[in-house]
Amino acid sequence: MFDNVTFRCIKGIPINTVETRTLAEMGFPVDVSKENKEHYDEKHYDRFYNKLDNSPLSTSGEIEKLYIQSLIETGEKDKSLLDVLLKLKLYNIEKEELVSVLKSSNIYTLTCEEATLMLEQFVFMINELLPRQLSDIYYSFDLEPNFVYFIFFELAAEKLNLQRYTDPNDYKYRQFVSHMCDGVKRRIENGESLIYIYKNTCATKEIIKRVANTISKDMHVAVESTLFSLSKQYSYEKKEINNSMHFEYLVYKDGVKILKVILLHVEDIPNIDSYEKYVLSFKEDDIPIIVLDSYLFNGYNFSGIEGEDVFFSDIIRNAVKNPSSINEFMEGRKKFFELEKFRYKLLKSTEKNSKFAHTAVLCGCISCGKIFAPEKIKKWRFDGPDSILGDACCPFCCDNMVIMDSQGYEITKTSIDDLVCSLNDYDLYCY
Repeated sequence: MFDNVTFRCIKGIPINTVETRTLAEMGFPVDVSKENKEHYDEKHYDRFYNKLDNSPLSTSGEIEKLYIQSLIETGEKDKSLLDVLLKLKLYNIEKEELVSVLKSSNIYTLTCEEATLMLEQFVFMINELLPRQLSDIYYSFDLEPNFVYFIFFELAAEKLNLQRYTDPNDYKYRQFVSHMCDGVKRRIENGESLIYIYKNTCATKEIIKRVANTISKDMHVAVESTLFSLSKQYSYEKKEINNSMHFEYLVYKDGVKILKVILLHVEDIPNIDSYEKYVLSFKEDDIPIIVLDSYLFNGYNFSGIEGEDVFFSDIIRNAVKNPSSINEFMEGRKKFFELEKFRYKLLKSTEKNSKFAHTAVLCGCISCGKIFAPEKIKKWRFDGPDSILGDACCPFCCDNMVIMDSQGYEITKTSIDDLVCSLNDYDLYCY
């Protein structure tokens, strides 16, 4: 409906240097110019508010809101005037006084159709820009302040039924309680980058990071949250890979591409031929590449060296600030990649292997390291009552981690010990 509208983000720009635009200049179809001094009748205006005295209706914008609500409901100016005058009967307001007030803000120029569309414009802005209050829009985007905009912002907030803080002693008084945070969360879950959200909504960096951290069980969000925290010195671009909901991140410094961050889901490793080929598939000129696999997400001891705990975010920061450190890191993850492929194949061999038992001579447990004959197996684990094939369970430790020579494995004390050691190595390289 408002496809031609453009917003210019002014965050970080001195407010006194910003060139503001009206709704019309932004591309909205309906606008109202600022207060009309030509229609300002001081006598009628002052008399009007003197009659209201300190009543709730004397609050700035209340009369204008009543008129616009009535105009949208009745569809006619005259009916709307009579409706508002009836509500003001207690104060003996005259028609000329009311019209003078409405004309002074230029709100009286609007037709029913224009008022209806103007209200939809502000519903759109509140939903799109995620402000907590109108001033958020003024300080985040180049909208020119206008009293009429305040009127329609308030009406739009009421139409959207947005909850507000109500304690006048609270600095958040009249702000929307959760609209900004809810909107940021929704956009993150829809795949928008944090930097895009920052540049296209009123949300502050602090709020975006806080919301991202509440849903950072997703590896993508955790990576991006770290890059976003570095966005004072570095910029980044988030790109989806082959419409797969997998993403890569391009990091820039002073407009120059300095790093490519690739996220590798561990469950994809068995389907990848080799680590080298995988990394080369993302190669672009001489830009360093770092591949972060999902096992790193928990962030502990990726080097395998006791006492060297490195958090996920620290890995990313080190790569961004010192790309030359990536090679050593990548060598460690290559070892993990190879172990993961080996482990996957090995563990697959322990699943539904009852069909190999009748031709096996020796079996080995890759959990406890014991070797035994297949007839020693007394327990089998089945996925369900309808399962035909089961997993052999070790007669010594009861783990379903049994492999057999009939599956092509050499079953000796040395070979089984080597497999157990390989799995232990895997645990070291996970993080």
